[in-house]
Amino acid sequence: MKSKSVLLLVILCLASCMNRKLAKEKEGIFLIAIGDCFHQDTISLSINDFLVLDKVIINSDFSTGVSNAGVYYDSKSNELVKIVNGLQHRIPFAAKQSIKLFVIKNSKEYLFHFQLSKGRNILVEGCESKIKANQFKKQMTFE
Repeated sequence: MKSKSVLLLVILCLASCMNRKLAKEKEGIFLIAIGDCFHQDTISLSINDFLVLDKVIINSDFSTGVSNAGVYYDSKSNELVKIVNGLQHRIPFAAKQSIKLFVIKNSKEYLFHFQLSKGRNILVEGCESKIKANQFKKQMTFE
């Protein structure tokens, strides 16, 4: 239980840091958070045909709706930063003003298209029988 609390604290801090960073930067910045209603689900996620998460087991915290994974773009280094179970991994990436997000949840495929001019924060949720991805201009907060 203690490790789950520590992991949750780390994830909340990372989400806060990512959102602060997004607020300061402008061109090509985005955040993709894996949110609520995932329990031992296998997720693969591609951004603009670039595989970012490959068969990662995702678990969302029941009370906060925050999962153990997310991705954001760091414009200073031109890298995607993926965070899984509190560990960061940086991947070189050329950002565009549009995102084609391809998500596979337990072998079901979902495709979403986003224009970053309409919002740079994307939340992927699995609360219904299918995946939903919503786009937000304002910073996402998790309480």
